[in-house]
Parts: sequence; structure tokens; C-alpha cells
Amino acid sequence: SADFYRYVSYTQDMEFLEQKAMPFMRACALFYKSILKEEEDGYLHINGAATYESYWNLKDTLTDATAARVLFQDCAKAALQLGNMQEAEAWGMLAEKIYPLPEETLESGQKIFARGIKWNGSRVAFMEGTYPLSPFTGCVLCPVYPAGLADPFHNKEYYETAIATMNHFLQVHVYGDGSDWCGHTPLLQTAARLGMKEELKKLFQIYIEKFQCFPNGFWHYADIRKTYGDKYAAYRARRLTGKESCTQWEEVHEKKKGERTSYPQMQFLHMYNETGGNVFAAVNEMLLQSFGGIIRVFPTLPEEENGAFTLLAEGGFLISSEKTEGEIRYIGIKSLYGGECRIVPPWKENYELLLNGKPSEEWKKEKGYILFDMEKNDRALIQRKEFPLRNYYISVFAGEENTSPKYNGSSQIGRERLF
Repeated sequence: SADFYRYVSYTQDMEFLEQKAMPFMRACALFYKSILKEEEDGYLHINGAATYESYWNLKDTLTDATAARVLFQDCAKAALQLGNMQEAEAWGMLAEKIYPLPEETLESGQKIFARGIKWNGSRVAFMEGTYPLSPFTGCVLCPVYPAGLADPFHNKEYYETAIATMNHFLQVHVYGDGSDWCGHTPLLQTAARLGMKEELKKLFQIYIEKFQCFPNGFWHYADIRKTYGDKYAAYRARRLTGKESCTQWEEVHEKKKGERTSYPQMQFLHMYNETGGNVFAAVNEMLLQSFGGIIRVFPTLPEEENGAFTLLAEGGFLISSEKTEGEIRYIGIKSLYGGECRIVPPWKENYELLLNGKPSEEWKKEKGYILFDMEKNDRALIQRKEFPLRNYYISVFAGEENTSPKYNGSSQIGRERLF
């Protein structure tokens, strides 16, 4: 459902929204509405759910509180776009009534997101539980990515909790004993959205060294070359007879049942792009962010890095920008569909807006960003007054053919020619 509405937010395809996305979103929202029950505290509670990859039945979960809230908010926005004010208000009211995102307080006094609430009302502690009766640790990051609920423009309290949660996760798991996390955890995108430039730089290196295991460019979810040693040299796969019930964990996944056969781990098991997807998505998040409808250019590109891009932002705004020698040079904007553009200027002062080549004062500042209206196919340029774009020279980037494998530590992409 979120992906359907995210597609609409980029393309402004109202026909798709009305005929495809909204019916699907509404059905998902009605399902959540049917299982959420109002309690004495005035909030809607789920009363029985599990987080990612868990069989632990909890009263309320962080993942459902996040998913339901985003779903109802998206339905409200979609209904408003389709001109249905009454429906928009109804979904908006439901979003406000969902129970608050669960939090726990560490011994240090810091608050972090908790994975859920147990039936006795206590919070699930950060490392509590044993698989499969333990919530996937990475779910504590879901309010940040992909939900976008924890950002300084819309909810500063959740944003600060997310920062504390991320720092705790890194110290315990990534920089600690390294347990209970894997390449599926969206640490990179979370660091990018929280503005953690230095941590993001470290995490890129960690993910590549740990999980980019295969020379064809595919990834594993674990560091099978170092962390597990010979444990995963071969995988004892289950021989299926055709009589198993695929819905029963103990029949298909239980390691002690059924006839087994061995396959070499490195050649097939978990050779995919799920971990790589975190890396690829984080590259975009590092260059351009627009979740929540506010555009930010180079929000977490490390200071010493240069870059240039043309990427699509929410609202159908095509954004071009360049960063060299630690400075963001300009922001170019083309509106593909028209609408209000909200963008964070990378300079504190002394910048100007040009609309279709002419200086414009038709913009205003609000909550750390500027906003202005654009018509379809309008072009805008935001630049520093002392360094106008016309003073720059043009460089042409030429690609170079790869003639040998690329290496980064123990990771390798490509192989030497065999013929």
C-alpha cells in the first residue's frame, strides 16, 4: 500500500490513484480498522501481533503502530487529492488515535523505540527474547525507514528518539559483539535520513566488506567468509516429498526432520540483492531526500566527497545539483506536473530564486525550508548570489571501460577473463 502511494507521490498519476492505488489502500486500511480496538486510554490498540520474523505474540507492536499510522495518513492524503473531504477527515482521525509508538527507557535515562508491548503492559527490552520468539532487532528502525515518521520537520520528539535508538543499535550490535543484526537491517538508509554523515560513511564500508560476497555483484545477509567460518561451507537442504504442508514451520524448516542433501553454500544460498538494496537505496538517500514532501539535496554526503545528480523527488520535481570542494553549488528544479515546491536551502543566507530564468520574490520561508508555486514544465534555479551559475565552467564526464575486477578489502566485483 505504501509503495502504491509512493508511486503516486512521484508521478502525480491521478488515474492510477483513483482506479488502482486507492481501492487497494482503502482495503488495507479497512482491514487494520477492523482489528484495532479502542481501549480506556482512548487509543486504538492491535491486541495480538508479531513483529518481523517473529512468533512472539505481543499485545501491541512498534511495526503495526508504524504501518497503520502511515497507512491511515496516506489514505487521508489520497482521499483529499481525489476531492473526498469526508473520507480524508475520517482516515486522519483514525491515524491520530493509534497508540503511541512504544518506547523503553535505558539505564542511562535515554528513550529508545521498543519493539513492542507485552500483555502485562511492560515494554519488550532491546535484546529480549530468543529466536523465533524474539522480535527482529532491526524493526526498531521502522519509524525512520521506510515510514518517515521520525524527522525534525514533522515530529521532533520521534526524531530525537530515533537518533538515540540508532546510536544504541550501533554500539550494541555493529560496533559491539556484532550479534543479532544482518545485511537486511536498513542501517544505511536510517543513518542517511537521520543526518548521520560519519556513521553512514562507516556503514557503507562495513556493508561492502561483510556482505558483498559474490564476484557477480550479489550479496549475502551474513558475513559468511569471516563470521561463520566453516559453519556455512555447505547447506543441508531439505528433500521435499510433495506431501509437506508448506504453511507449517515444523514440516519444512525444522532442521531435525526429513531427509537432507548438501549444497555448497557460496554457490547459491542467499545470493541475492536484498542486502544490496539497502546500499543502493542509501546512495539515493545520501544525494536527495524528499519524504514528507520536503526536498533536501546532499543531506548526508560526507563533507570530503564530491557528487552530482539528477533525480526525481516527491511531487514530480526533477532535481539537479552538484557538490564540489565541500560546497553545494546550485539546485536546479523542473516541475513535471506543477504544484508547490518545498525545499531546504543548503545555505543560511544570501541566496536567490530564479523562476524560468528571471529573479523571483514569490517564495516564503517556513520551518527551515522555503516554498513556492510552480506550473507544469516551469524551471527554477536556487543559487548563491555571489556565485551565480553563469560563472561556472562546464566539464564533460567520460566513462571508462572496466577491464579488470574491482576490489574493496575482501570484496570483489567481477572476475578475470577466462578466455
